[in-house]
Amino acid sequence: MTPLETTLEARINMAKLPLNARLNYKLDKTQNWLKDILLEMNENAKDRTPEEWLNETEITLELELMKSFKGEIGEYLLVTGHLEANYATECVRTLKPMKESLTADFKSCFAPEALLSSEEYAETGEIWTDNHTWELYGYERHHVELFEMVREQAYLNYNYYPRIDAEGPLDLDFPSDKSRQ
Repeated sequence: MTPLETTLEARINMAKLPLNARLNYKLDKTQNWLKDILLEMNENAKDRTPEEWLNETEITLELELMKSFKGEIGEYLLVTGHLEANYATECVRTLKPMKESLTADFKSCFAPEALLSSEEYAETGEIWTDNHTWELYGYERHHVELFEMVREQAYLNYNYYPRIDAEGPLDLDFPSDKSRQ
């Protein structure tokens, strides 16, 4: 296993990656682009600014990258990832500040942009290669953009309706003479 790297830019030049080598990364909010995702996730906590929450919230990302080549696909980048975040938000019941967490595992394949619009891949958004199904993303001019893909994974697993006490009774103050809708 290759050693873990602790820095990675959000924009990768595939020409600089070795073919068929597995590159492993463990990243956190010291990476500006991951910090930006965490700040955005902290925006729903209205009692403080996202920046004020930054010291109390975390984001970590483990990635394995492997550049490969197949004739029918061309040059592509396989990205296996595990994302964890503990972010600030507010309870949808009480509007009190709270922390929420998320975990996401993903498999993404960055292939030439032209491949994504081909009849075979345009509707599915997935590709079967290297014995797995991968979410398909495009790249242009040998540059892979990780930021939007990781951001998408975060928001696919984001809790849009956080509650401090998910099992507790819902306290509604409806007058008894008013009907509930």
